Amino acid sequence: MQTLIPLYGNPDAWICPHTAYGCSFTGTEAAVRAHVEKDCPFNNVLKRYIGEQALELQELRKQFQEIQLSLSAGMNINKMECIGLGTHSGAVVTLATYQNLIFSGAMDGMLRLTEFSQGGSPQIKGELKIGSTFQLLIADGVVFCGLDSQVLVLDSNLTTRCTIPCNGPVKALRVINNFLFAGSEGEIRVFYLNLGNPGQQFVEKGRIRGHEGEIRDFVALLDARGQLSSFLSCGDDGFIKLWDGSFRPFGVVPAHRGSVRAMVPLEVNGKSFIVTGSEDTYIKIWEPDFSGWKLIARVPCLVGITALRAVTIQGRRNVSEDDSAIVTFRGLISGHNDGTIRVWSAENLLSLTSLCFFRAHNEAVRALAVFPPGFISGSYDGSIKLWTSQYYRIC
Repeated sequence: MQTLIPLYGNPDAWICPHTAYGCSFTGTEAAVRAHVEKDCPFNNVLKRYIGEQALELQELRKQFQEIQLSLSAGMNINKMECIGLGTHSGAVVTLATYQNLIFSGAMDGMLRLTEFSQGGSPQIKGELKIGSTFQLLIADGVVFCGLDSQVLVLDSNLTTRCTIPCNGPVKALRVINNFLFAGSEGEIRVFYLNLGNPGQQFVEKGRIRGHEGEIRDFVALLDARGQLSSFLSCGDDGFIKLWDGSFRPFGVVPAHRGSVRAMVPLEVNGKSFIVTGSEDTYIKIWEPDFSGWKLIARVPCLVGITALRAVTIQGRRNVSEDDSAIVTFRGLISGHNDGTIRVWSAENLLSLTSLCFFRAHNEAVRALAVFPPGFISGSYDGSIKLWTSQYYRIC
């Protein structure tokens, strides 16, 4: 609501707050408020000005991204090798890997199984028409597919085990010990899994409501015995919600001004952190404290984050060296709305540094998955790509 200004020397008269832009309207407080809401000619002027500023900022962001891309393209240390792993006829929105197998889910309704080994070429081993797949998760060789109003459970050869009912499109999945957490439109459902029992492969343990809009990700926190002590959830409302081991809420963190699309646990020097990526263009890093989670760093990316993963990349310090010189880098990768991918060094979380920035896809990068010695990406353009480092100094 606009702040009104009383007319000097007349406490019963008020001035339109757009006086600085040329409006001379005065009147009672109620009259001025009505004027500002409906009749002031400078409302549209301000809206147009704000719109122009937003377009200018968007153009500056685009120019900055192009500068980053041109710098990256001219530096050998930022090169990455790309191998195409096929395409879907619809947007690729989720990926999962198991050994040398790659599972891809897309809006064309097809779940695809691709086999890829180093030195070989990708081979499609199977396809299954299951409808739009919003999320994939593999736990102990079992594939969980988040579909519309259900979770489909498959063996790694795409043989169906069972279906688990849910509410709306399932866009968040996590298996924690023997519990399956499935998140959809504002609701988390928790199931106890007993997949070895054909008569009762799952039992619903609870339904939790706490978010407005889609739920996007979960992170589990385990105690010293490896048991669930608490877990976190995030979603389109921009919040991180904290839940205890009995699925009861005990904290809320206003994390982002946009949808929190991913939440990644990260351990650095024996300390645990949570990294979040959002459509508001920021990556944020959180550490636990007595009140829940404390923000310790925020990293601007200029474009919205659509995917985020912790990753291990292997490479050589010099391309001429033999395989004994291979070293390992651990950090983060982020996918973005403009089709780019960034590789981040997590050695110093307070100054998270982007070490590689490259154009990966023609449209938004919606899915990322670790696939040693690099990672794979999937996009709204329907393509799936494998990325490996040619030079260690990318990291």
